[in-house]
Amino acid sequence: MFKIIAKVLLTLMPLLAIACSDESDCPSIKLKTQWGGHPSPEINYRPIPVKYVVIHHTVTPECDTFPTCAELLQNMQDYHTQTLKYDDIGYNFLIASDGTVYEGTGWLIIGAHTYGYNTNGTGIASIGDYTGI
Repeated sequence: MFKIIAKVLLTLMPLLAIACSDESDCPSIKLKTQWGGHPSPEINYRPIPVKYVVIHHTVTPECDTFPTCAELLQNMQDYHTQTLKYDDIGYNFLIASDGTVYEGTGWLIIGAHTYGYNTNGTGIASIGDYTGI
């Protein structure tokens, strides 16, 4: 999983001036509208350049198919917005065990992933529970 995260960081971070060498090196990215996410009622943009990339895990079951991941992300967004009272899903991007990247809040938008680092960092979460690793 950490190899996938490293590859995503190397291919997903144009804000850090890192780009894919060709399309075959780029991960598949599913937009929020594709997985059924709701738009945020309030969007707060963060300054660039982004200073930090914070890696998380979602402490949820893993997923490796689009339907399973879409349902999990919809439930996670509901939990973040309804229970935790965030404006949106907390992470900027999430990565499934098959390597597919799912857009959370996306680029340039403040997430709710790490206290003290939301306005100057990008939160990338690996979907799954890796507390035992």
